[in-house]
Amino acid sequence: MAIARTGILAKIVGLSLLSVTTTAAQASFFDQMKDAYQDIEKTVEKNIKSLTHKDNAAIEPEATPVAEASKKTPPATLEKDIILPEHWQSELVVEPTFNDEIFVLQSGLQHSQTVLLVHGLGQNGYKDWLKVIPALEKNYHVLTLDLPGFGNSAAPSGRYSPTNYAQVLSWLVDTYAKGKAAVVGHSMGGAVALRFASGFPDKVSNLTLVDAAGILERTAFLKHMTRLPIRPEQAPKPLQKLGTQLVDLGNSVIELSALTPDPTRILNTNSKYWNRVFNGKPNANAAIALVDENFNDAIHTLPHNTSIIWGAEDPVAPLRTGIMLAGRLANADLAIIEGAGHVPMNSHTDQFNQLLGDAISSNNTKPVISTPLEGTPEDLDCENITGKTYSGHYRHITLEDCTGVVLKNITANSLSIEDSVIEMQNVTVNSDSTALETTESVIVATNLTLAGTIGIMTDGSRLDLAGVSIQGKQAAIKIDNSSRILFSVSDMTSPLFTGNVHGDFREKDRTLDEVLFAKNNPTQDK
Repeated sequence: MAIARTGILAKIVGLSLLSVTTTAAQASFFDQMKDAYQDIEKTVEKNIKSLTHKDNAAIEPEATPVAEASKKTPPATLEKDIILPEHWQSELVVEPTFNDEIFVLQSGLQHSQTVLLVHGLGQNGYKDWLKVIPALEKNYHVLTLDLPGFGNSAAPSGRYSPTNYAQVLSWLVDTYAKGKAAVVGHSMGGAVALRFASGFPDKVSNLTLVDAAGILERTAFLKHMTRLPIRPEQAPKPLQKLGTQLVDLGNSVIELSALTPDPTRILNTNSKYWNRVFNGKPNANAAIALVDENFNDAIHTLPHNTSIIWGAEDPVAPLRTGIMLAGRLANADLAIIEGAGHVPMNSHTDQFNQLLGDAISSNNTKPVISTPLEGTPEDLDCENITGKTYSGHYRHITLEDCTGVVLKNITANSLSIEDSVIEMQNVTVNSDSTALETTESVIVATNLTLAGTIGIMTDGSRLDLAGVSIQGKQAAIKIDNSSRILFSVSDMTSPLFTGNVHGDFREKDRTLDEVLFAKNNPTQDK
């Protein structure tokens, strides 16, 4: 049994296959991913014989709690280059999940409402919030920390996953907060905050997500980070079609790489291997644990009012994630900071602090997506068009040989796409037959709602779907020739399967409903 392949990092992350210029933020995250996968390869390859003996018997998952598996590390030492205001209180305290020391900081202790700030990847830790705390402490009790493995906190063994970090936050709120906390999470911290709010809803008053990373399915997340440094529509018009095709080529390489065996599969079943690989590598530990986590159920069940703040030019966490979250969460609004990147509280501090203050104090939400334009329904025929955006209300939409076309804020009775590269956002199709037909096309869709006798009929196409709901009276998705469908935080309803969908599928000559039914009912006949 082949468990690892030489160069799997290049296939999964695509770095050696794409000559892409990255920003500093992208390069930093890729370095963490690269280190992680290289270490994984070495460990897996070193232990192939022990993993494959006895007729390739699988390693049994270990039930060891994180705290029991952790090793005590020397006490964390506080950095000496930061002089905190005298009224800020900080301490090192042992928390029970990883059973080691974490750094905790508080200010505004005279106030009754607690705001919990959760940082993202990187050894800055709580320092990511240094420009935010002075604004918040005027009205709130501010509570923040360095998560285990980061900043001044110890780096114990264990999985630095959003699920485990949520346990840390639960203890932190119980110990320090004045009742329910308003929780604010940035980047990886946004994913941690989302997991905490969904898992411990009674401890959270409201939630703010700032450029949250890792929410999209892993392949969709990586595709954004390896994109060209400019968007095709920014190129001269004669080059726009070529630019779109180059972007699609890069995306196809990333998608193809995801079909190779995943070295993290071994680590996910055995905590000892995980700890061995990531010993002394907290950034890689947290990065891999983040992209391996599925937030579908958390998003569908989150009861809180949620504010989403996003940098429009974020090179790490795509704005698409914020749009999807605002569309899928029951009570959410989205604020976009133009010109900001992945860390808007540092680049656009005043604007960010104003938005954050409004988010924490407000109980009102507003829809992120505008209502599709009204008007007399008509047909839309797009043939050999490049780089155009369409909106409105249509009967039938047909796109053929179109490149870089965007369908945004649209309702229709049917949608047919052939030999095209298309992006869709906030599109609703209600049909008496097939809602969406795709032939030899590439589609990236966010907040898409499809209903028909058949939801999607696809033939030789690649579909990247985020925040999508599909209803099929006969079948949700029917696949003819081989097609690739990438789901992030989506759901399907059909006679054979009803439920959330998050993952990567490559199928042909069957319905995806059958695949999901078999996956969820392995002992039942179809």
